[in-house]
Amino acid sequence: MAFLYRHFCQWNFDAPNVDLTGKVAIVTGSNAGLGYEGAKHLAKNGVSLLIFAVRDTTKGENAAQRLKEELPTWQGKAEVWKLDMASYKSVQAFGERLNTLERLDILIANAGVFNMSWKTTPDGWEQTLQVNVIATGLLALLALPKLSATADLPGNTTKPHLVIVASDVHEWAKFKQQDAPTLLAALNDESQADMGDRYNLSKLLDIFITREIAQLPSAKKVVVNSLTPGLCVSELRGDLPYVVAVMMNWIAWSTERGARNYLYAATQDTTPGAYISQCRETPVSDFVQSEKGHNLQKKLWEELKSVWLKEAPEVDKVLA
Repeated sequence: MAFLYRHFCQWNFDAPNVDLTGKVAIVTGSNAGLGYEGAKHLAKNGVSLLIFAVRDTTKGENAAQRLKEELPTWQGKAEVWKLDMASYKSVQAFGERLNTLERLDILIANAGVFNMSWKTTPDGWEQTLQVNVIATGLLALLALPKLSATADLPGNTTKPHLVIVASDVHEWAKFKQQDAPTLLAALNDESQADMGDRYNLSKLLDIFITREIAQLPSAKKVVVNSLTPGLCVSELRGDLPYVVAVMMNWIAWSTERGARNYLYAATQDTTPGAYISQCRETPVSDFVQSEKGHNLQKKLWEELKSVWLKEAPEVDKVLA
């Protein structure tokens, strides 16, 4: 499989060297794991304001302090903002807070969950579906106006970047509900759920929404892409069997290596909707590129638009 070849045969890649002085970046789910390492790569390259967008602000403050200790020469500023992706109200409030920023150059939508059992959010959605897909897309749409406005700032010479963290596991998604009359309703039906496939499927859907967002007229001034960090030792293991988790320690990359893709995706001028792996643009799965995949992408997009407009009517201008 393409994933296995890339993981074991194309492991030697470096993060780009860039100057992020004066730039403002947000990384969601950045208190630990790949999110933290992605934030650290941004700080290493001189980002001036780094916002840790996290559900637990205490953990976020600890992560920000840790970063300052590990990078004592970094001259930038770290802030911690509350963001609970399992709450549409929290995502909407975060979107409103973005208006307080003078600029936003980078948003890396990294926050996600990995559940092997059914869990429901207070909003009434299966947690993986809401956090990894619906809320991630909503956050991206809410951030687009500030990202686009940043592109027009006097003296700005680089395009802002919107990055959605996907995964190579999108290649493995079974998507048993793909022929359902209403995709989201079927995905939110516990009786139809395959939780062993849910995380894989959520990353496939992330690629779908990335490709759609990249085509929006409101995104024409923004680089929109998705990435895979590769198989990494990370805290995002959900309730994986113990034996599987131990095996990952033997074959997985470090989070530092995987997060090099975060820096690449967040700073390089990629094609609209590109998928980044090993710090280069990489083809998505054959299914995504197929006619069936294209049709499902369009169908999902129309259904998601209805949800987003209900939860945050202000995105109507972004979706126009």
